[in-house]
Amino acid sequence: LKLTDKIKVFGRLMYSNSADNTPGTGANLFGRSQGLPPTATYRYEDGTLASGVNNSLGNPEYITNYQVAKNSSDNLSMALGGHWDILPGLSFDPQVSLFQIMSDSRYFEKAYFNGPLAYNIDRNSSGAFSKLLQKQVDAVLSYTKDLNAHHLDFKGGFSYFGTMSSGLNASGKGAATDLIPTL
Repeated sequence: LKLTDKIKVFGRLMYSNSADNTPGTGANLFGRSQGLPPTATYRYEDGTLASGVNNSLGNPEYITNYQVAKNSSDNLSMALGGHWDILPGLSFDPQVSLFQIMSDSRYFEKAYFNGPLAYNIDRNSSGAFSKLLQKQVDAVLSYTKDLNAHHLDFKGGFSYFGTMSSGLNASGKGAATDLIPTL
């Protein structure tokens, strides 16, 4: 963007968001189904889903029904800068940038059968949040002068870079019911 013959401004803004509802232990459902013995029951005679051999080699569809998960990530990148010709030969070039990543995840495990006879009522749950924020400011003042056979360049600058990172994790188990997925 050219404001005048002496001032130019440029900028960039990028944002992305991703969400995923894949349960934490269900992320490898294809591998789980490959590990099931060929004689494993997929559904019981009454039509309900069979749990599988155990939690690590369980029926993939059964596992996705008792695990509830939500994961999301937001990424933001911004930069704004400019060029200002203050006087002939004297210019100022500032730039400011910001980079931010925020992640959020939640997981709740309903009561489930871990094999045909073992009923697990631990109701494990967890939640996490993290944030990374980076800021940068740069400024350069330049002076250029041609004196017959000599060329002079003077530059002076300032730079600041700061980063802040924070996170919170919590986990629990023993919720009273599957209807209230709490820590």
